[in-house]
Amino acid sequence: MNCERIVRLIIFAYGFVCINLALAFLCFRRKAAIHWLMMALLADFGAMCVAGGISVYYQYEGFFVNLAVFAPMALLSPVGAAFALECLSPRGVNSPILRFILPLTAAVFASGLALVALGVGWKAAYVLSYDWLFLTFLAIAVIEGIELRPIRKMPRPLYLFYLIVCGNVCLILAMAACRTLDCFPGLYVLWMLQIASILSITFLTLRAPETFRLIRAAARTIRCERSSLSPEVVEEAVSRLGKLMANERLYLDSELSLDELARRVSLSTHQLSELINIHLGKNFAWYVNSFRIERAKELLERSPAMTVIEVAYGSGFNSKSAFNATFRAFTGKTPTEYRGERAAVMETVP
Repeated sequence: MNCERIVRLIIFAYGFVCINLALAFLCFRRKAAIHWLMMALLADFGAMCVAGGISVYYQYEGFFVNLAVFAPMALLSPVGAAFALECLSPRGVNSPILRFILPLTAAVFASGLALVALGVGWKAAYVLSYDWLFLTFLAIAVIEGIELRPIRKMPRPLYLFYLIVCGNVCLILAMAACRTLDCFPGLYVLWMLQIASILSITFLTLRAPETFRLIRAAARTIRCERSSLSPEVVEEAVSRLGKLMANERLYLDSELSLDELARRVSLSTHQLSELINIHLGKNFAWYVNSFRIERAKELLERSPAMTVIEVAYGSGFNSKSAFNATFRAFTGKTPTEYRGERAAVMETVP
């Protein structure tokens, strides 16, 4: 058995290891966003490694065998980006960067399949996927690096994580070059390094989850230090904003805009956006919807005669579909499921 075959078998075996680690995260009773993202990253990466081992065994022949490798490889861009942004950006997965990555990933996936259908071959599809993965992490490294500069003065946990992101940029570029040149021994070695990188991050997530909290807190602190709003103005604006939302229930206006809310808080649109994004760690839609969802919970529990659509309109949503999608995003349940669970709980209370 030659060295290349041993490396391929190791990658195949580590695919199963990654999948089992992803299943291990399901055992966590209280999962933070970082745990869900780590689970998704491990499951996707593991599936790609297992499918890649099968593809190598069949000598890269067969449409469905290659599709099983290409699909999770394409998904690595948004999943990996979401994980990195959850740590580096105060907005986490709500970062606008991810909103561009998702549709572009779909376009890359469709383009890869189109190349195969036109007879160009799977190699072109794989190279396209590597290139897109490289551009994704390069964009994150550059954009977040500019926002968090100077890089060398970052707090140590944040600095090390940022170096891991930059290291993956170089690693993916080398992998793209190896796949383009059909240098498979080099490609397999690079995949081993990629596996080591992901397993080290997994170890930190399992053994030291507070590390990721410190990383994100450090990133947020750096941005707050560059804020155009003084601490006094921030404190006063946050208090005024909270009172407006709680007392005047501005969130009940389904047409509430950033401009209108900024006018009511006596800030410019840019200042309010900065206040919500950096100092509150949310985006405008998420901030407003958090109040709407709390109002919806109240109506679902206290007004059983109201229909779901009535609850939606009574909470500030302008459609049932938007209400259902947002409610599930915040609670993990549909409004109907939530109402049923709360009713069951109330029946057991003496």
